[in-house]
Amino acid sequence: MKFFLMVAVLAGSPARAGVVISEVLFNEIGSDVSGEWIEIYNHGPETVNLGGWKIGDEEARGATGLTEAMMVFPPGSSIASGQVQVIAMNANLFFVQYGFLPDYETASGTAGDHPEVPNLTNDPVWDPDGGVINLSNSNDHVLLLNAEEEIVDRVNWGNNGGLNPGLDPDAEADGQSWQRINPRINTGTAADWELVPLDRLSTPGTVTRPFLFQAEIVNGPRGPTLRWPAWTGAAGYRVQMSESLAAWSNVASQLTVTEWVLPEALPERVFFRVLAD
Repeated sequence: MKFFLMVAVLAGSPARAGVVISEVLFNEIGSDVSGEWIEIYNHGPETVNLGGWKIGDEEARGATGLTEAMMVFPPGSSIASGQVQVIAMNANLFFVQYGFLPDYETASGTAGDHPEVPNLTNDPVWDPDGGVINLSNSNDHVLLLNAEEEIVDRVNWGNNGGLNPGLDPDAEADGQSWQRINPRINTGTAADWELVPLDRLSTPGTVTRPFLFQAEIVNGPRGPTLRWPAWTGAAGYRVQMSESLAAWSNVASQLTVTEWVLPEALPERVFFRVLAD
């Protein structure tokens, strides 16, 4: 009888909440701070109501500082399962740089205020001085709070709390963002993050793929079958095989179903893993 062992798929701990900060650009193109933006992603199975949620770089409730702010999502805001959303400091500038509009913006009046993009507004209790988000290139952070003002997620660079040590603030080039390596994983360390490669610089509106997740071998009607749960937003699935865990080869690609019948001819000792693209 062949011996099959499934590769554990989620290396690390699952993110503690469905919505995470998935990418952040704090070293904007040029020197215009309104070119900064933050991306969030919902890896959970359900739509999340963002009404009353907050995001910003003001680290303490009631603190003052005109270059830091805590902004509130507008009433009725939500993020669907598998959805990516971008909060830009200036939707007009974001459109010029990336060719599409963000989901939200924090600018208003002459600073931006695109008519098709909802505005985040200052939280008067958390941020009584009404400052603006101005992400320092050397030492700052982003906090994501739910409606109960609990910290849902956070990321920092330099020595500004949260990740210790934080992301390296001297590593990125102008316009190069930091992204979560796997937006379904949150170990609370800088190891969760990486710079977007220089040939791309940043990827607003998309998250890193592929995803790895749990699968099992069952006795199906056509013989031993590999099965796994469906993932919202997946364009397809791939099955990979390895005899040593050192090298992996695709044995099935562009699958639109969540199962794969194992071939009859297999090595005596083999490992499988499933990826969602």
